[in-house]
Amino acid sequence: MKRTRILAAAAVVLAALTLASCQDFFTSSLAGWAQRDPTVPSGLTADQAMTIANQAIVNCDTGLARALLPQMADFLVGTPSDALVEAAVDTAVLATGIGEAFGEVLAAVGTSIIETGTIDPADYDTVAAILGSVGVSADGFDVFTFLATNYDDAVPADVTALAALGVTAEDLALAAAALLVQQATVDGATLDTLIDGTASLTTTDPDYQLALSMLDLATALDPTNDLVSLANGWL
Repeated sequence: MKRTRILAAAAVVLAALTLASCQDFFTSSLAGWAQRDPTVPSGLTADQAMTIANQAIVNCDTGLARALLPQMADFLVGTPSDALVEAAVDTAVLATGIGEAFGEVLAAVGTSIIETGTIDPADYDTVAAILGSVGVSADGFDVFTFLATNYDDAVPADVTALAALGVTAEDLALAAAALLVQQATVDGATLDTLIDGTASLTTTDPDYQLALSMLDLATALDPTNDLVSLANGWL
């Protein structure tokens, strides 16, 4: 029950963040977003890619983020600027669909999630079906691996540098949650067991290990964050 309460709180928090950050929320329906088949030109410069990334993030356009992500991941090879790293992380998180899924969870479960702070077990299947749309592409995996490789949660200077980039505990917790959803899918575990914390996941697999790294960094940034608690509850 504690974990479903955390999920409920996290969904409310994330929905609030989504409403605050998406300028087109009130003029674009979820159905309209889902029907988009966005493309981006090849051979973008870093500045062009960051401009498109900002457009995707401002409009909460998951499809655009997915179309842009391969080029964003390529830009992390070498010595990317801080702004480019932040844009790549934001794009990779948005592309997983985890933020949109949590917003849909709140809409599907209704006001009871706010009134009681819990998810009724009768709603587990509905929530699990929504989370089934979440996934981490190879490019998203590469972006998150860049963070795990270049920033150590045990080194205060690295944590400070990560925060200075604009990467947040929420970003990393959402990345971890998406990786754990993917791990559960690979393992053949039903997502309702992930929600209630009883899923048996393969802890040696790359998705699980990278989720751990993202959570370690997220915890170093903000150990009391609801979304960090949510993802930790799925381990």
